Amino acid sequence: MKKQAILIYAIFGILALATSCNNNDNLKNSNMNKVMWFDIPAKDLDKSAQFYESIFGWNILPKDPNDKNNALSFRLAITSLSNLEDLTPKNAGAINGGIVTRDIGITQPTILIQVESIEQKVKQIQNAGGKLIKEKTHLPLAGGYFAYITDLDENIIGLWEVKE
Repeated sequence: MKKQAILIYAIFGILALATSCNNNDNLKNSNMNKVMWFDIPAKDLDKSAQFYESIFGWNILPKDPNDKNNALSFRLAITSLSNLEDLTPKNAGAINGGIVTRDIGITQPTILIQVESIEQKVKQIQNAGGKLIKEKTHLPLAGGYFAYITDLDENIIGLWEVKE
């Protein structure tokens, strides 16, 4: 009975937090950079694509005809119903991502956060004690730029800037 009461209180606490977060007036900062992508590094892109399709039901798009089989190669992983124009997920909280080569500079799954300017964000990160580990790089197949940084605990985080 005690466990049930604790669970009920926990659920109400989560609901209260979710409700207060839905009201943007309660947030400290309404100008937040969103997590918009993930990268999963792989030795063999096609084998890994098959794995994620079969295990999680994701739709992994085939190799782009313009893919040059280099460090910037990737397979697009659609994890949720998405808009056809820009492949953004229709479901709140969902993100799509990519199966990427390990040659890109990461060896563990990594999130990417959209920023207005990679250069400005890297300055902020370095001033706060983080490090740049992969310079801003153009990714023509995705229409933007990315970079990788580490935070204070050496977690690798990607930055994404849309090409204007």
